[in-house]
Amino acid sequence: MIKGSVLPVKPHSKKRPSWAEKYLIYEGLLNERFIGQEQACRELAGIVASFINLMTMDKTIARDLLAPRVIISGGTSQGKTSMSMAIADFLNCPYSIINCGAITPEGYKGTNISDGLFQMVQSHGQEEVEAGSILIIDEFCKLIQRSKQDPFYQSCIYNLLGILGGEKILINPKDDSIGGPVLLDTKKIIVILCGIFKGVPQRAWSNQKNSINGLIKFGFPDELMGRISHIIALKKLMKSDVAQIVGREFEKIMPLYQTGKISFDLPLSEMKKITNEVYSGPLGIRYAKMLLHQKMYDVAQKTAIDDMFNP
Repeated sequence: MIKGSVLPVKPHSKKRPSWAEKYLIYEGLLNERFIGQEQACRELAGIVASFINLMTMDKTIARDLLAPRVIISGGTSQGKTSMSMAIADFLNCPYSIINCGAITPEGYKGTNISDGLFQMVQSHGQEEVEAGSILIIDEFCKLIQRSKQDPFYQSCIYNLLGILGGEKILINPKDDSIGGPVLLDTKKIIVILCGIFKGVPQRAWSNQKNSINGLIKFGFPDELMGRISHIIALKKLMKSDVAQIVGREFEKIMPLYQTGKISFDLPLSEMKKITNEVYSGPLGIRYAKMLLHQKMYDVAQKTAIDDMFNP
């Protein structure tokens, strides 16, 4: 179950916040975390607000309603997985991440999609997982691409249809940690498929219809697309957005390199150089952290040596 979402409520108030109040709160929280992704933050805030309503409504009404089934598309290190984890953070519910790059046939040491469900049941119990949880399937683009040539990966996609459809899924554990096979109800499990869907033109993300057509051309089966409730496309960040993110990451990292009472700033020219490299490079926002660590290590080391020889 959702143990208590990140949602301020007035003391002693019996009135539940409306959908609009929840939406505005989560939109603000998401925009603080994900600079430059305003549209995606609005859509995710709506998903969170609606899911909270789903989990708090009368059970007889909510019984047949499914949790959201979401596709998040974006480039390298744009925040797809981080946004998915932020939803789990806000809802304070069990979640699991499966990377499709690690999915392998039986006989190889790898993973499969049902392992994500098993991990949640193992950590939180069947009842809590069925009451509201999140399955994040990362690098889903790789599974689609491999399914075009390998029947095993094609079967993985068709096995996923049961989860997306809210069916009860039989989990055969690899050990006795959950006491044997479990028939897991997946209706209230949010499923998020993250990926870099290269080849889908940017204009295809302009509306839901074009997004669906673009993803089907990429290789998504019609049966899968028919089970998706939301498609969210992250946009390429503007240079001003990247500059803001670089500045925020600098503030986080700077205390790690503080020498005694001495702290320091990087020159504006260095910050601009890092911003330009991140903006034009292929590695996304994670590259900013790498460059900042390298630069601040160099500065801190020089400062430490100077202090040693010039006390």
